[in-house]
Amino acid sequence: MKNALILGITSQDGMLLAQKLLSSGYHVTGTTRQLTPRSRWILSQLGLLSSVTIHNVDLTNPADVKSLLEQTQFTEIYNLSAQSSVSRSFNEPYQTFDSITTSAACLLQAVHELCLDSRIFNACSSDCFGSTTIDHPFNEQSPFKPLSPYAIAKYSAFLLFKNFRETHNLYISNGILFNHESPLRPSCFVSQKLVHSAHSIYSGKQDYVTLGNLSVIRDWGWASEYVEAIHLLLCGSTPLDAVIATGRSYSLYDFAQAIFSEFSLNLDSHLQINPALTRPIDLHQSYSCPRLIQEVYGWSATVFVPGIAKRLVKHCLDPFLLSYPHD
Repeated sequence: MKNALILGITSQDGMLLAQKLLSSGYHVTGTTRQLTPRSRWILSQLGLLSSVTIHNVDLTNPADVKSLLEQTQFTEIYNLSAQSSVSRSFNEPYQTFDSITTSAACLLQAVHELCLDSRIFNACSSDCFGSTTIDHPFNEQSPFKPLSPYAIAKYSAFLLFKNFRETHNLYISNGILFNHESPLRPSCFVSQKLVHSAHSIYSGKQDYVTLGNLSVIRDWGWASEYVEAIHLLLCGSTPLDAVIATGRSYSLYDFAQAIFSEFSLNLDSHLQINPALTRPIDLHQSYSCPRLIQEVYGWSATVFVPGIAKRLVKHCLDPFLLSYPHD
């Protein structure tokens, strides 16, 4: 039986990946800094709480990380743990770097000191690229031009993993993940804000949704498909750094309109703009070219913004997800 370690198992990707690996016959161990009541409840509802071994670990503490890796011979390690809010990173740059870069260094140091031959996946971010144009979509050869503390931290972690791969001949793959959504996102993400605001407006509980810059363009995908790609990156004969994306980009306005349309609502009739919600520096548009992972592994996304909107709204109306307060 293969043993997988998911760092950050209570994240959206961590929980979806755990389901994927368990269904494939893995024994799964996960880490979290603190198992909150909400996370415990969701893990239980997903059938993971009784199926996964979970450790409370400070991933920025080298001794804690080394102790964890000494316990089991993990065949695969997935680094998914990080402060993931771009907006928050402007106000908390130290905490952001600590959770992304310091934790990456602790993991790599422990792997090296213990002489482990585990295959390692690191979750990088499309935010590292900065802005692009539709004529020059981002691929694996595109230069990184990060515009936020979050993106800079992800870039530095990417370089650390790449350096250890080349220096110590480790199997390490970096997935450069574009935006991807699911009902497991917390409410601080704009996808969840849109869905739950639209539902509240539809139910007569509020009149407006308040947003910032609606002209930003992103490549949004469905997270369940993305964890398939994440797993594939550890299944090959050689490590690979690859863009994971749909190849189709939409404006935030189009995304919001798609969600509101699922409730038969006119977005413009329920929209308020607040400039204070705009990030200090924001990448205006993001386009992707995920050709490499398609050519090597045959993976390509099948769910795009219209389908994402349908799925998010369907789950929003499911009593299972409405029965616990959204944080």
